[in-house]
Amino acid sequence: MVSHGERETVSQQAGSVPTEGFNADERTEQRLSWALGDRLTSQDGIERVATLRDPPSGATVTVFDLAAETYLVRRRTPVGRERYYEVERTTFDHELGRRSRYGRWHFVEE
Repeated sequence: MVSHGERETVSQQAGSVPTEGFNADERTEQRLSWALGDRLTSQDGIERVATLRDPPSGATVTVFDLAAETYLVRRRTPVGRERYYEVERTTFDHELGRRSRYGRWHFVEE
């Protein structure tokens, strides 16, 4: 049970995307519906910036150029479940570089 002002911590479930370095931060990320995220990534003119893979799990994080100050990020589980987020570029650029250099996430070509 969560009392007022506290957050409930949910353990990572099997099949979920590992969030090391890509966990939701309410200050810099806004979750989008699957339908909206899928529609945006399917549009002509939206550019894929990068895709990273977590080799142990097979999960991927794909980053799309959405607007001047934000990215559209698609997190895909090894079984194909997807979640979409709009994230601030300045914060995410730093984390993206840091996690690809020092974490377990690796850039992949598509």
